[in-house]
Amino acid sequence: MNGCFVGALSASASDRIPLCAYTDATFQTTGHNTIRQQEQRILERLRLPTNQNGEVVGNQYQSFDNKDVMFFVFIDAATDLAILVAVNKLLLRNSSDSAATNQLACTVLDHIFSEFTAAYTAEQIGAKTVRTYQFIKFDTAIQKLIARVVQQDKKNGGAGASAGRQSVGNGGGSGATGNSNYDGLKQELRDVHVVIRQNVEDLLTRGEKLETMGQYSATLKDQSNKYYKRTAHMNRMRVLKTYGPPIVVILVLLIFMWFYFF
Repeated sequence: MNGCFVGALSASASDRIPLCAYTDATFQTTGHNTIRQQEQRILERLRLPTNQNGEVVGNQYQSFDNKDVMFFVFIDAATDLAILVAVNKLLLRNSSDSAATNQLACTVLDHIFSEFTAAYTAEQIGAKTVRTYQFIKFDTAIQKLIARVVQQDKKNGGAGASAGRQSVGNGGGSGATGNSNYDGLKQELRDVHVVIRQNVEDLLTRGEKLETMGQYSATLKDQSNKYYKRTAHMNRMRVLKTYGPPIVVILVLLIFMWFYFF
């Protein structure tokens, strides 16, 4: 399934505002703009998860079938976040197990959601001032994450490994099920380790950026003070040049008149 994921999008679920997008440049059947247009149309068609009282709660998966691409969507009401991934349907036709493909797509959605919410808070995502593609720098992380998940699926045997994960969910009682449980636990631990390491690296990078911004701020403040003093001095000199000569002339006339008349 190498190259089956040709696009991904993170968006505000309620406002339908795209926050970050990634499109595979090697996908020739559909251009970047066409995929972006399809993703926007799907955003407008999304059904938010609700309870019996009509309140938007919980989360859910959805899928949308297009001409060349199958879209899988994960919506989370708590963070007001929608994650979309686009899968090349030509590779789906060549897949011997569509259920395994669906499972792999859901895995990618879960990983993107976990890393995106680790990088950005719910307040940032749902802010009233959030702009279109405000978190576009996250597209590199999406690309690496998709490549990592697909590579891991290859190592696990592709459809066979996914089928094994499904048998765990169905509660099979064989020895293979125990191995699948153990392998799944190891995979989850590896994923948690990757997320924690990335968060630590992000914190270190942000710390360095904050320190640099502090230095820039101090320099800017110093330059502003110098500019203010220079501007004040120039204003005083301008006033003296403008009103100084007339005042001197008036004073000389007053002194002359004083001695002349008195």
